[in-house]
Amino acid sequence: AAGVCVCVCVCLSQTRLLEEVAAGNAKMPGASGESIHSHGATNYAHWMQLRHGAMAYETEYTIWYEPYFVINITRWFGMNGRGLFDERFYYGGGDKAQLALEVAIRGYRFLVHSEIYIIHLPEVHVTCDFGDFSHHICD
Repeated sequence: AAGVCVCVCVCLSQTRLLEEVAAGNAKMPGASGESIHSHGATNYAHWMQLRHGAMAYETEYTIWYEPYFVINITRWFGMNGRGLFDERFYYGGGDKAQLALEVAIRGYRFLVHSEIYIIHLPEVHVTCDFGDFSHHICD
């Protein structure tokens, strides 16, 4: 039986990702003059110049910054207890900005690693059989 499933695995090396950006198949936030408030502090122009083994660099929090970051929720006791986001945010707006602001206020630092990154893909819905439920893009 066919069903609707969403399963995408992307495992690109930094080199391959930068090749895809250069070819116009991928873009960094802030490309083409779009607003960079949510990810601008990451400084992707600098990140793209880093090479394998480069040291992580620190970036300053800016208003509406929405970096993707790792947090140990077993040690997190924020304004929402162990919950990360204020449940009053819905429809995907403001939640990550609220969390990043709280993290910054609590004195955490934002470090950008040269070799750890996330590729954000638009939501993909495909009709598939059980044996064909994922799409892989790998080096």
